[in-house]
Amino acid sequence: MVQIRQPAEAGVKDVETVRLTEKPEPVTTGRWRLVIVNEAGSSSHALPPRGEVVIGRGDEADVRLDDAAASRRHARLVLDGGSVEVTDLGSANGTTVRSRKLALAERVSLSAGDSIELGTSLLVLQPDALSGPSRPWTLLTHARFLEVAESTKPPFAIMRFQVQAAPGAAQEALSAELSPHETVASFGPGQFEVLAPGRAPEPA
Repeated sequence: MVQIRQPAEAGVKDVETVRLTEKPEPVTTGRWRLVIVNEAGSSSHALPPRGEVVIGRGDEADVRLDDAAASRRHARLVLDGGSVEVTDLGSANGTTVRSRKLALAERVSLSAGDSIELGTSLLVLQPDALSGPSRPWTLLTHARFLEVAESTKPPFAIMRFQVQAAPGAAQEALSAELSPHETVASFGPGQFEVLAPGRAPEPA
């Protein structure tokens, strides 16, 4: 059972724990998701079942990295059904897979849980277990969240949640409960804050 709880704060009414029905084990579909972690925060991108995906800092990249140490066209993923391969595209700082730096144009097969280091970013390949079409998932840092909140015109509400779930289930739980226009950030282990534009704060 996945639980989302909003912790009590001064002047904020405590909210009952929300219990979400645990979904059955997902059926393996051969779809993949790329989780990216760097200084800007973390994000998750659903990958196509087939084709090529360029990763880099440039605007032309299919998966764009907010990372000054990454090249504009840093690496390429080649997907064909359930298989995924990565190739370095002659990047300045190289591409590291499973702690080994790739040679130029070397192609390496990836498996679930494999990590790729590009610049200062860490990318992890995961089976796409999120049900149905989901939005690209971006989890901001607390500092970036405050910047977004300061630039958002009222009305809006800020909510804080504690997610009690098995590892990896927090993203699925939040994706199912939140609207696409809401901004999410992490401010502690299992703790998230949500900016909801157009929603007035509830009275204490």
